[in-house]
Amino acid sequence: MNKRILKVLSVKLLLLLFSHMAYAQKAPEWVLPTTPFNEAETARLMEKGTATIQGTATLKKRQG
Repeated sequence: MNKRILKVLSVKLLLLLFSHMAYAQKAPEWVLPTTPFNEAETARLMEKGTATIQGTATLKKRQG
């Protein structure tokens, strides 16, 4: 009987601790841009360029 009571109390304690951790998180803080969007400069930067990328690409497959 004592082991059963100990198990029930430990489960209740764990649930209490986990519920407290869920409420301990801060509310999200939104960060909005402070400068206006410059469409002309963005269009210039998106034009075709002359840069090349060199390297090796690899892919790992997961089992299952």
